Amino acid sequence: MTLVAILLSLGVMSGFLAGLFGIGGSMIMVPFLVPLFDHLNLFGADRIKFAIASAMAVVCFTSLSSMRAHHAKGAVNWRLAAIFTIGILPGGLLASVGVFGFLKSSWLYFLFGGLVVLSGLQMWRGHADKKIGKKFKPKDTLSLLPASPWLVATG
Repeated sequence: MTLVAILLSLGVMSGFLAGLFGIGGSMIMVPFLVPLFDHLNLFGADRIKFAIASAMAVVCFTSLSSMRAHHAKGAVNWRLAAIFTIGILPGGLLASVGVFGFLKSSWLYFLFGGLVVLSGLQMWRGHADKKIGKKFKPKDTLSLLPASPWLVATG
């Protein structure tokens, strides 16, 4: 029961902080899950792989919730989403089974830490607030992007 309380608290905390700072909850969750798994003697040297996978599983559900909310506002270009999905599905499989399976855990610590540092630098540097005009329609997005093969590769 204690573990459930810890994980629920972590979920609430990471969701709150992610919303507050505008970053992905995984950047908060993974650094807390790794020592938790270590304390519980779970997953051995691969605990970072399980921490990242656990955080990504949560992202699946939060993404579905976000997608539903954006769809209700008419802000989803489903044709564009379908084009990206053609690349996302095999890319996700290749990353999870291929790269993630063979990459040493020590490298994942380095890569994850680098991602957090780059994200922090981007936040520190700031960015211009780009507001979309009221006349913009999500279906117009495709006319602004490269051809579909590039979008599939990007996915």
